[in-house]
Amino acid sequence: MVDFDLPLETLKSALSRAGMAVARFGTAIVVARLLDPALFGAVYLLLRMGTVASNIVIGWADGVKTRFASGDIGKETVAGELLSVAGLWSVLVVCVTVTASGPLEHLTGLKYASIFLATFVVVESASVAIEKYFEANGRLGVGSGFKASRYVLAFPLQVGLVIANYGPAGFVGGFAAGTLITLPVAAHIMNVWPTLPSSTELRRGWEFARYAVPNALIGTTYTSLDVFLLSVLLSTTAAGYYEAAWVLTMPGMFVATAAASGLVVKVSGALGRENDPSTTVEQTIGYSSFFSLPILAGALVVGSELVILTYGSAYRPATTLLAGLALHQTIRAQTAPLLQTTYGLNRPNVVTQVTLLATIINVLLGVVLVIQIGPVGVVGATLLAETIRYVWLARTVTAELPSVNLFPRSIRVQILSATLMGFVVYIMALIVDSNSILGISGIIGTGAVTYASLVLILDQSLRHRIEARVGPEAT
Repeated sequence: MVDFDLPLETLKSALSRAGMAVARFGTAIVVARLLDPALFGAVYLLLRMGTVASNIVIGWADGVKTRFASGDIGKETVAGELLSVAGLWSVLVVCVTVTASGPLEHLTGLKYASIFLATFVVVESASVAIEKYFEANGRLGVGSGFKASRYVLAFPLQVGLVIANYGPAGFVGGFAAGTLITLPVAAHIMNVWPTLPSSTELRRGWEFARYAVPNALIGTTYTSLDVFLLSVLLSTTAAGYYEAAWVLTMPGMFVATAAASGLVVKVSGALGRENDPSTTVEQTIGYSSFFSLPILAGALVVGSELVILTYGSAYRPATTLLAGLALHQTIRAQTAPLLQTTYGLNRPNVVTQVTLLATIINVLLGVVLVIQIGPVGVVGATLLAETIRYVWLARTVTAELPSVNLFPRSIRVQILSATLMGFVVYIMALIVDSNSILGISGIIGTGAVTYASLVLILDQSLRHRIEARVGPEAT
């Protein structure tokens, strides 16, 4: 069992993810401006498909983390299993994508779509294996730092190659090169010689991963379903509008993703020692929406101006999707810790059932609404599906851990602070020219300072945690 400081590792992970998001955000903006919405949507559709395919490795890793937390296997076996599964899966997917080159090119309009997708899968699978190894060892900050460094290094490479007129190929090549550069450093930090797993060990691994693998596949398919539906039912142009709006709301998941990634080990380990993990779960829930709530408030007030100034007038249709996606991220931020807690409670079957149900609802309702009212319809279907996931998982967690408060004071403080921030931003937008880069930057900056100040003033518990971390070092 690996013991670690979850709040500290969460902070490190959140900071790394912030750097990653800045790099991804910058890449998306430049690429969106250089490519038309159709090409932009096509490239990001393939990236999402590659991410979905690599979730076989993520699912296996969830099972490995559970075994490692219970002391069933050692570090060498963890590394060996993850890298072996990543390698075998990559070979299989490359074979499939090559044979499916015709349909992929027809869907995306890209000549080398199968090669692009195969590259994404290989790169993501290897990277996920390394990142999840660090997570299993309780080094959330290192895992997130590795992932962030990939995107930070890829940023100038992707942008430079796209500017050099390599188009989608430059985007894919820069992404792969950014990862290759980080691999030697990651191997040095891992400092472990992987043990090649036997067939018996792989079968044992599958016993733990048999729910986690389909859960990971279903879960990521669920989160990418909107882009798939828009690409198939409408066009990659519509998918490009959606992706542009999604990128602007992506920071809302910083804290939720960082904190939730360590909950499986924490909850499973605590229960193994017959301790109650309720406090850890509640603290994670309390701050998971720390960024998503102010983003939602900002999207409601100055969302249209932000989209147009960020991407240009060609992406104006994305403004109709921004507020809905920001709300979706807020709900999703609360669902994430509940989902990982459910894994830690050894209830992966519940995650399978609820995510499969949400996916079915999202597909059926999404198809109808997209046909009836266009791209905004898929956002409405996703909001309903995510709400169902949240309610079901909340009932599961509170049934097992009845002392967990799903609406702690910290969330109430954040909601109040985000609401007051929204009023400040609205007043600022009336005074300042929100259609200029300088004006919108000033408005957003004022809103961020307002929100952070209000939270620190109103949330005594957060102040004490910060003082506990900073105080000893300051003295």
